[in-house]
Amino acid sequence: MLSILRVENLCFTYGEGTPFAQKALDNINFSIEAGEMIGVIGHTGSGKSTLLQHLNGLLRPQSGKVLFNEMDIWEKPKEIRNIRFKIGICFQYPEHQLFEDTVFKDVAFGPTNMGLNETEVKKRTRIALNSVGLGMDFWAKSPFDLSGGEKRRVAIAGVIAMDPDILILDEPTAGLDPRGRDEILALLKSYRKDHNKTIIIASHSMEDVANFADRVMVFNKSKLVMFDSVLNVFSKAEQLSEIGLDIPQVTQLFIRLKEKGYNISKNIFTVEDAIKALISLKEGGMNDA
Repeated sequence: MLSILRVENLCFTYGEGTPFAQKALDNINFSIEAGEMIGVIGHTGSGKSTLLQHLNGLLRPQSGKVLFNEMDIWEKPKEIRNIRFKIGICFQYPEHQLFEDTVFKDVAFGPTNMGLNETEVKKRTRIALNSVGLGMDFWAKSPFDLSGGEKRRVAIAGVIAMDPDILILDEPTAGLDPRGRDEILALLKSYRKDHNKTIIIASHSMEDVANFADRVMVFNKSKLVMFDSVLNVFSKAEQLSEIGLDIPQVTQLFIRLKEKGYNISKNIFTVEDAIKALISLKEGGMNDA
């Protein structure tokens, strides 16, 4: 099966050739299949955001390649704008970029800039707003009158309205309360399921990553040090700790329970899995993992 997105030997240094040079990406290689949901984790300055900006051409590789459907996205530099419609990116705190006087106009901005006719723009805007759970009651409202979570949904809808094949989000739940965070993640899961889209999310929340990702990238000091399933990544608690990352809190709890002699799995990464495991333990049906 061909990868929808592949990165080969990608390198990038800020301030290259100056005394202040700082390497952000050091020989990064990976491939992603269509329909996957990928989590990207790493401490601040590890290279996550720099990578995301390369994936849709906001930054150009100093060496190496980014391939979309096996084509180098920089093969035709004058057409890089079209790549950005195919690989949409939503930055951290995207609601700061809202500017139109109604929710509908704000979400319609992207597809309008694609040169689509008015009928298609309206169709895409309606679909995008419904995809993020904002029905007609919201469309005529000012985006600035919405709650933080609702603003975040409008911003995400603005990217979805361009119908990208790949949706990239940098810290989409940052600053939200637990309910708002859960709502955003649930909407993204539903969007991926309904439209078979590839979604890449960078997050500092190990719990969020464990909840949504199929596979997880781990960055440390400009290098991709792990890229594996949630189970395989978060089972390496000691290695993650060494690079300044934690495993999900619920996993830490189950490791302690295991150490205290409870007949229970350590490989629990989400609250849903924890509830099932505790019920099974109570019923006496839990086997050692």
